[in-house]
Amino acid sequence: MLPVTSAALRERRVEEIAAIDEATGVPVEELARRFARRAQAESLQAIGVDEAILPQLAEMASQRSELALTPPPASAEELLELYRAAWQPQG
Repeated sequence: MLPVTSAALRERRVEEIAAIDEATGVPVEELARRFARRAQAESLQAIGVDEAILPQLAEMASQRSELALTPPPASAEELLELYRAAWQPQG
C-alpha cells in the first residue's frame, strides 16, 4: 500500500512530503517502491489478497480515526481506489 498511499499523501501534505524528498534526495514514492520490492510486497495481489475483498477493506479502513490526521479524511470510495491501485502489480 505504501507506494500508492505515499502518492496520495503528497496531495494532502505537500510541504511535509517535499521535506522528506529533500532530506532523502529521493521522492518518497520511490522510497516506498524500494521498500515494497525489498519486502517482496509490490502489490496486494502479490501477497495473496483476494480482489473480491477490496471493498470490505476500504470500508473498514474508512472507519479508522487516523484518517482525520490527513484532512480531508479519505472517503471509502477514495480508499477503494487506493486499494485497487495497490492490488495491481506495479510496472
